Amino acid sequence: MCHSGRVSYRVPQDVAVTLFDLDDTLTNHTAAASAAAWAWAQTIPHWPLDRQATLTRWFELEDTYFPMWRDGRMTHGGQRRERARAFLPDSAGLSDDEADEAFGDYLVHYAAHWQAFGDAASAIDRAIASGRKVGVLTNGYAPQQRRKLEFTGLARPQLVLLATSDLPANKPSPACYQAACRIMAADPAEVLMVGDDPVADIQGALAAGLRAVQLVRSLDLVRPGSTVPGQPTITSLDDLEF
Repeated sequence: MCHSGRVSYRVPQDVAVTLFDLDDTLTNHTAAASAAAWAWAQTIPHWPLDRQATLTRWFELEDTYFPMWRDGRMTHGGQRRERARAFLPDSAGLSDDEADEAFGDYLVHYAAHWQAFGDAASAIDRAIASGRKVGVLTNGYAPQQRRKLEFTGLARPQLVLLATSDLPANKPSPACYQAACRIMAADPAEVLMVGDDPVADIQGALAAGLRAVQLVRSLDLVRPGSTVPGQPTITSLDDLEF
């Protein structure tokens, strides 16, 4: 079926578990991070960059340091500290406590801008109503991601949070997906991953034996991504048919 010219994706009947990515799939991480980085920068005396340069710098650092935690080369707190040191002017000598405090200032602004996409709650509810088990598999720190679900109104008693800070590995590692499948008590072939990241969400899921559908939103024009050839894509969670 099509919705306003879009191609929908019908979830196969033999899929017992649907897993959603969180950031930039259910919630608008890019918008929240953009607003937070600029709001934080404006509190820094003599900040030298305009808004666009500030955001370019912030996302360059996120794309540099966050994968270091994802790949096990740095702790979650460590990548935050290095991002703060690299972002702030003349801050290379910040102690760990000072870097934590600085990044904490950003996090206050980030949390204030959390917002779910308009199609997220209904997609979760349709998945639950279909009788399937439903989870959120996210590369993130469990307490923060749990607060994000609650703050944005997406938390549900039936919705299982699978944050990789509680798992043996991060996406796209097969160990991450295997652990998620064990927790959801399902064979990988029975599990569908829905996410925006072509590597972490799609290639990672496929390599672990899951099925996957990629969400390609208009925000990808801000942070361009790619798609995985031969794999289904949707442009809205409304296009998921359960």
